Amino acid sequence: MRRFLIVGAAALLAGCSAMKDEAAAGQAAAHFHQLLDAGRYDAIYDASTPELKASSPKPNFIRFLDAVHRKLGAVKDAKQVG
Repeated sequence: MRRFLIVGAAALLAGCSAMKDEAAAGQAAAHFHQLLDAGRYDAIYDASTPELKASSPKPNFIRFLDAVHRKLGAVKDAKQVG
């Protein structure tokens, strides 16, 4: 499930090149985690790429993120590992 969160964060980062601007990528990931912890799944979906939106209807995406967040809890630590 954590892997999906990383993929979700990557989807949010599609507009900025993480390889060229790690600071911006880190800020976007932190913003994603803030939205996730606040339960603002609709905002995450609305800011996602067209590819993510095409792969999952909004209600399904929101239910999925809600389930992931309920099972894993709030973000405690996030770091880049590669």
